[in-house]
Amino acid sequence: MRLDWRAGVGCVAALVSAWKLQTVWHDDATGNLIWDGSCWHWECITVSSVSDELKLSVVADLQRFLVVVLDENTGKRFWLCAERRAFPERWLDFRRAVYSASRMTDGQAGIDHVSS
Repeated sequence: MRLDWRAGVGCVAALVSAWKLQTVWHDDATGNLIWDGSCWHWECITVSSVSDELKLSVVADLQRFLVVVLDENTGKRFWLCAERRAFPERWLDFRRAVYSASRMTDGQAGIDHVSS
């Protein structure tokens, strides 16, 4: 069986792309996800900036990993994979904040205040 030269070029291109994506992703993804009690923010450590309000949605909950999407008001979306081993002492607090925050923001539209 002979391999075509295009298959070799494709494999090399895939490996180089994966390596580049991994290095760029690790450089850009360094930061902290912050819940201030009313909204989520992303604090980027490499650029020393804090984002505006973000809407957080859970994509996958694998107990030890939590995949979420952060939506900015500008339409940008960021994917984040949080791992329990990164901060085991705060993992359950983080999970509670993710789920209670989404219930709170979803339910706020249906709350009516009655004054007498």
